[in-house]
Amino acid sequence: MLVASAFLLGDMVPYKIQSLFYTVSLYVKECLVFILPFVVFSIIFHSTSQLHGSSAVKVTFLLFSMVLLSNTLSVGISHFLSVQVLDILDQEIIHSSTSSAETLLPAYPVFTLPSIMSCAKALALGFVAAIILQRIFGDTVLKVSEKLYSISVFTLEKIFSPVIPVFIVGFTFKIRSDGALDIIANNYVAILYICIPALAYVVLLYFIGNGGSLNKTAEALKNMLPAALTGFTTMSSLLTMPITLAAVKKSTNNPNLADIAVPGSVNIHLLGDCFFTVVLLSLMASAFGTMDMMSTSDYLLFLFYVVIMKFAEAAVAGTGLLLMFPVMEKYLHFTPVMLSLSTTVYILLDPIITVLNILGNGAFSILFIKANKLLFGGSTSPKPKSKS
Repeated sequence: MLVASAFLLGDMVPYKIQSLFYTVSLYVKECLVFILPFVVFSIIFHSTSQLHGSSAVKVTFLLFSMVLLSNTLSVGISHFLSVQVLDILDQEIIHSSTSSAETLLPAYPVFTLPSIMSCAKALALGFVAAIILQRIFGDTVLKVSEKLYSISVFTLEKIFSPVIPVFIVGFTFKIRSDGALDIIANNYVAILYICIPALAYVVLLYFIGNGGSLNKTAEALKNMLPAALTGFTTMSSLLTMPITLAAVKKSTNNPNLADIAVPGSVNIHLLGDCFFTVVLLSLMASAFGTMDMMSTSDYLLFLFYVVIMKFAEAAVAGTGLLLMFPVMEKYLHFTPVMLSLSTTVYILLDPIITVLNILGNGAFSILFIKANKLLFGGSTSPKPKSKS
């Protein structure tokens, strides 16, 4: 109710109150970003420690193979979609916001906590530490992992979860202030041509992951709604990870593998980015006339880098496109003006991109658990919990 009011009645809320909410959101975000590497490490360390023998290696290989396959499929579909969108929109460029609303700034100075380790490194460390230490210390590692896991769960459920509504409301006010909602309204036709096929693809993934059951598919999508809403306002799959994880656990009967699939894919399985990167940049190239300068090999290499660069992103607004700048200049022949414009549009549309990323991560996790069961059967089931 609080979040809906912020969307619908935001103009009636005094600037100072909006600024206070935004400040609290930034404080919560800073604390969450600081503890997330520990949370990711403890969850992966705990889940991997419970796997039998070589199962940890099998699960890790399956995870990254499926991420690569899924991102490749998304980019391939996006290519065919971009061809259709270019024909329909006749080279229309996406329009920017004309909103003159005052930019929302924090009411008080925002502190910055040091970054001890990236989530990507914490993820790799969790896998490696569990596999190696389990061979050396046996069940002692499992006891330690359960302690770390319980601390992470307590932090997420008792400290982070209660402040989620305020966290979302603050970023909602910021989105309204930045004119992102105006961007969506002004370009609804172009966005619908991208979003409807992307959403249809996501729903298909859920349908396959749930064994062709419409009821289970609907239930899984319903479970993901809180995560999608949070992602729309925070514009970060990483910050939404705890909510996505809870949703996937609710939709599956294997919380142990969910603890591996969600943290393991949140930074690298970016379905929304794949769709919007290919279509938006193709639209931009067509509008500025650089499409004619591209050879087939240029375009194929561009698509290749879109897939590969997903493994280097941070699931934070604009990061993926910044990493793509050298590729965009070399293969799409983008000028500095085009780079600047594409980044602006990309960041302003990031709420929608993040929602697609999060829904895609939920579908991927369900498919990963299903594929693991089909390929390895019960060989990757968790060990019985050790007694303290």
